[in-house]
Amino acid sequence: MLIRASAKFAKTFRCVRSDRRPPAPGPFLAWYADVFTARRFGRFAIFSDEHTLFTYLVPMGNRRTLAAVIEGFHRTMGQFFAHARIHDQAAVTEVEFVLRDDRRVIGCQNDFIYHARHCLEENHPPLDDEIFLQAHDAINGMPMAHLGFRMPREAMQEEVAKLRRG
Repeated sequence: MLIRASAKFAKTFRCVRSDRRPPAPGPFLAWYADVFTARRFGRFAIFSDEHTLFTYLVPMGNRRTLAAVIEGFHRTMGQFFAHARIHDQAAVTEVEFVLRDDRRVIGCQNDFIYHARHCLEENHPPLDDEIFLQAHDAINGMPMAHLGFRMPREAMQEEVAKLRRG
């Protein structure tokens, strides 16, 4: 799996990013990663698929290590892969960190951060599953110009259908 990490993500987790700019290996195998803070709820890591812009939030809580955040992301991805019946789990075990390079995806992810922060901050702690799902629904339900004004959820469903067929 390829993770195109922001400078803030790399600094927060002290991960080393390669300078090479590899092409995306395919849907759900190349992710843009960043971190943000939502008042009253703490820090979150955000991962957006390069092809579909489908986005996951990973609450960091007290987890300040790269291994803990990647484990949370792997767990979420494992649930997604099992539910969607795509790829095998081995496809996500190796992780390579590289620089972010597509300004359109970076801009979309900045929009997701803004909307996720707003969705989270209009609620009060503790962070329960309902609030967390509302934030995911809000960001994955936003029409994005990068996708021809389709929603990331729709783009993800189309890619899952393609992967199941072929």
